[in-house]
Amino acid sequence: MVTALQHLGVIDILQADNNEGAMAQIRRAGGVDIVLCDLGNTALNCQDFLHSVGQNGMVRAVALCSEFRPELRRAVEQMTNFAGLQLLGVLSKPTQLYSLQQILQRYGHRRLLPDVDPAPPYKLPSEEDVRRGLALGEFKAWFQPKFEMNGTVLAGAEALARWEHPVRGLLLPKDFLAAVLAYDLIDEMLKQMLEQGMSLLHALRQSGLGVELAFNLHASQLARDDLTDHIHQVLKSNDFPGSTLLFEVAENGLLDIPRATRENLLRPVISSTLALGEALGMSVVIEGIETEEQRQELLALGCTQGQGYLCARPMGREDLLSWLDSRHIAR
Repeated sequence: MVTALQHLGVIDILQADNNEGAMAQIRRAGGVDIVLCDLGNTALNCQDFLHSVGQNGMVRAVALCSEFRPELRRAVEQMTNFAGLQLLGVLSKPTQLYSLQQILQRYGHRRLLPDVDPAPPYKLPSEEDVRRGLALGEFKAWFQPKFEMNGTVLAGAEALARWEHPVRGLLLPKDFLAAVLAYDLIDEMLKQMLEQGMSLLHALRQSGLGVELAFNLHASQLARDDLTDHIHQVLKSNDFPGSTLLFEVAENGLLDIPRATRENLLRPVISSTLALGEALGMSVVIEGIETEEQRQELLALGCTQGQGYLCARPMGREDLLSWLDSRHIAR
């Protein structure tokens, strides 16, 4: 939902999973425009919370998230206010993008900081357009190499989704991922990425390179047994061991802290992660290395594998094979 809101032009988003946390964040922010309240969250007493923030003028409107029965949903949607606040509507689960967009449109384009120009509205791809793109093979896997930090030995690669749109050009995940998730097409996209990844691994194996290939997973995909079965079948049919693939699960908004604090926390986080990886016998890959200074600092911390624009940018299958050949990458 956070990703969808960002694509719809929302500037500032706060997250909390209980009354106290929500109240503290709203106070620090000096108030918010809209609260999206999950009625299914047992740690959150929505009515008491909203009544409190509504009385002191810290919130202007509310949208409810819940799995209401149809007749109850219709009744709630007829309400114009809830706990003294303007009720913008009811969102079902999982939330559809068009429903979220309607909620924002009902509220309008007011901001607590009127001197700041709002971000231009972003037009999300339609479900029909995404399905067409998947059916025609427009979603491509680009591959970003990972290297041993102290040399040029190829440690693996990460598959990154790109949409070669016939009208809008090359689209990055920020342009389409929220739509793919909302239309429940994320598994179909991953399956296509896997197929393209297998093609690359076969080409690398023929040239004597056996590497690990990483794919990104959304947390919601972990609950689906059929996806796990599909991955097993792909490995079996292509005669690759399970250790060939690495799946990275990423979630947004885990830390909502100032930038200076994040930078100060980065070195203890890296050191702790390296220690944990060593204790578990697992490798740790540092992403986003863009400068030589960063590489040297990470080497000093004990990092051994990394990826980023300093080493190599994402590239298509044929470009990666040519790139490896031209640089005589060590096996």
